[in-house]
Amino acid sequence: MVHRLRKKFLDAGNKEWGKKMQDDVTWAKKYLVAEGIADPKKVGILGGSYGGYATLAGVTFTPDVYAAAVDIVGPSNLITLWNRFRRTGADPQAVYERMGDPNTPEGKALLTERSPLTYANKITTPLLVVQGANDPRVNKREG
Repeated sequence: MVHRLRKKFLDAGNKEWGKKMQDDVTWAKKYLVAEGIADPKKVGILGGSYGGYATLAGVTFTPDVYAAAVDIVGPSNLITLWNRFRRTGADPQAVYERMGDPNTPEGKALLTERSPLTYANKITTPLLVVQGANDPRVNKREG
């Protein structure tokens, strides 16, 4: 029972990078503001790895939501990330299922659309990017 629920929860994120998964982060901020817990002008976003992706998505897809942002080794280009997953021995079928297949026109379009790098010109939020020189998954040029 627990395994099925965990899988259902995990599968709910399939191909939702930058969409429903990001909406959850945005709605959490809106909830905290509505409850009077947070000042809307002082809420920042910070994350590493996927959280870094969510940070970059936050400042590109919703550029007016956060007062400041810190990205720690977050991927900005999902096609590059997919290729690096492949080189590190990740199961391609699992990556296709979770993110999309860059070998199909639809999958490539999806990954491009959900890549914060595509919208880098929309960043207005002060952003600190922390990037490792030898990161196995995130290309430092894209940081």
